Amino acid sequence: MNYVKTNYVGANFVVAAAGNVNADAFLKAAETAFSTVPQKDVSLFVPNTEKPYFTPSYVNLVVSRSIILSIFCVKIDDYER
Repeated sequence: MNYVKTNYVGANFVVAAAGNVNADAFLKAAETAFSTVPQKDVSLFVPNTEKPYFTPSYVNLVVSRSIILSIFCVKIDDYER
């Protein structure tokens, strides 16, 4: 719970939209939805110092009866372009 109180603050939120969006309506909806999010001075933010880790994952997204999108993520050590 402390993590949520520390990091889930207005200054750390990003709200985005893409496509044919009414900008005024979107802004109003975002302001309404997130108006209760606490505000906090982000200068107090202390970045995480733990080394990141990877969790393999597998997702099946059924688009229709004939289309299934499968995504499988794996870690490749020492990958270079």
